[in-house]
Amino acid sequence: MGRELTAIVVISLFLVGLIGIGVTATNTDDVRPQIIDNESAATVTVTGTGEVTAEPDQARVIVAVTTTAERPSNATAELATQTARLRTALSNESTVSSVRTSSYRLFERDDDGNRTFVARQSFVAVVDDTDAAGSVVDAAVAGGATEVRGVSFALSDETRQELRAQALDRAVANARTEATAVAGSAGVVLGDVRSLSTTSSDVVVPTAAERSGGGTVIDGGPVTVRATVQITYAAAAEE
Repeated sequence: MGRELTAIVVISLFLVGLIGIGVTATNTDDVRPQIIDNESAATVTVTGTGEVTAEPDQARVIVAVTTTAERPSNATAELATQTARLRTALSNESTVSSVRTSSYRLFERDDDGNRTFVARQSFVAVVDDTDAAGSVVDAAVAGGATEVRGVSFALSDETRQELRAQALDRAVANARTEATAVAGSAGVVLGDVRSLSTTSSDVVVPTAAERSGGGTVIDGGPVTVRATVQITYAAAAEE
């Protein structure tokens, strides 16, 4: 598990009937007060980020079949035959949970004055065992794939939700810590949460592939789930 926490804090303090103080800080050790004349309610707004890193539990293998012919109907007919063979080869792999079409194209190409029709269909095979990604690539090529367009590693929906919940917990805790520290420096105390918003994203480390005597081996890097929260707290002067 890796963790990186960052926070940007913006605090605006406005006391009804009095002159308020607004503080902007990138950390709690460098707070520079500014005088602001405003009579709105006092608030503290913070942005916190939490990260959780884990090994991927799913791979996606993208392969394609391309056929050519002098007539479009011949190109598509040959493509149908070849892709049926490819689908069977992928489906026979026990680690492949699904195979779906990602794109289909039929277009005309000019080969030195000779008109040729090209038919191409791409597939995404979802592999539930990341260690088997290389063997799925080999099976696809043996099954008639003419292109291997890439292999990517990711998280299953269930794992992503679990990691996102952990990242959100870290982000909220980080935001609360920063808000408390800056509010204390400014001489106010935090109240209830006025508003909260979240965003999240996955960061995937690139893969590496090699061909060995036993077949293709593809190594995937860890996946980092990042969550960011923005929280606005009510604030009041210390008594």
